[in-house]
Amino acid sequence: GQHSRAEVHFRQAIKSRPDAAWSHQGLGECLLELNRLDEAEQILRTGMQLDSTNLWIRYHLVHLLKIQHRHEEALGLLLKNNPAISNIDIRMYQEVESLLNGFDTTEQQILQVQVEDLLRQYPEHVFLQHLCAWLQMHSGDYDESAKKMRRVLREVWHQDFPHISPAQHASGPDFLLIGQPKAATTALYNFIGRHPNVVLPL
Repeated sequence: GQHSRAEVHFRQAIKSRPDAAWSHQGLGECLLELNRLDEAEQILRTGMQLDSTNLWIRYHLVHLLKIQHRHEEALGLLLKNNPAISNIDIRMYQEVESLLNGFDTTEQQILQVQVEDLLRQYPEHVFLQHLCAWLQMHSGDYDESAKKMRRVLREVWHQDFPHISPAQHASGPDFLLIGQPKAATTALYNFIGRHPNVVLPL
């Protein structure tokens, strides 16, 4: 929580290595926490110019734009160049869903067309599948949304558990853990999840 002190160190790091994107990301995050939004945006955008694939810079910049109610700009930043990015942090998905809640029905329909066009170009892209499923769900197309979300889950599981076959993914649970609150079920869940052949629910 010592953001002012951290700011000093990040500025020193940038002075030593002006091309270090991670230092810009750290300074931008500090300034964001200090509510110095204009400075944070400038630093984060510089960081993105240095490394456009840095998801943390993109995440903090999207969060900043959302705070300023610049929802369309924030969502555009999420979509820009994302087909080149194969792995999106779960927090990025949460930012997307939060942003989309700020769009009215007409804006969501326009966005859905854009996302579906992108998905035709990049049919295996997990982030676009997730976004398209969310939009379809909110437009009332629950069957298509469910199909895409199942595909997203299979892709995510395959990335995390490549040794588990698709048939095993689709087979449903082999066992359930049932317990009352404060009965150590979370501890048991975490303990069992250490085994490489156990796939826990997301």
